[in-house]
Amino acid sequence: MIVVVAGRRIDAPGAQPSRFPLTRREITYKRILAQLRAMGATAVVCSAACGADLLTLTAARELGIPRHIILPYHEDWFLEDSVTDRPGDWEALYRSLLAEAREAGDLVVMEFARGSDDAFRAANERILSEA
Repeated sequence: MIVVVAGRRIDAPGAQPSRFPLTRREITYKRILAQLRAMGATAVVCSAACGADLLTLTAARELGIPRHIILPYHEDWFLEDSVTDRPGDWEALYRSLLAEAREAGDLVVMEFARGSDDAFRAANERILSEA
């Protein structure tokens, strides 16, 4: 089963209402890991934002499941806009997962304008297409 993730990012400081506080990181990871096992996942396709995306990619790595990462624009911009802009130490994880995906030929970096709605919409469409 191919798993497609359009995850929720960790809450920004002071977010109201709180939807995904950093304190839920570990329990969320454990639940994702268990769900991937239970589903018999054979691949994961998603982006790599802090929160559910990176947690799912990490769980897939632990289980030896292939991971396909789609970014809407340059990976350093995405790092700034969708990874390090929220609490938690996500950068090293992001970089290691991208390096593994690049080495496996499973990293797609699209060339959209930074931060545009069109970029994220196109990335979501590409995620579905890849799956």
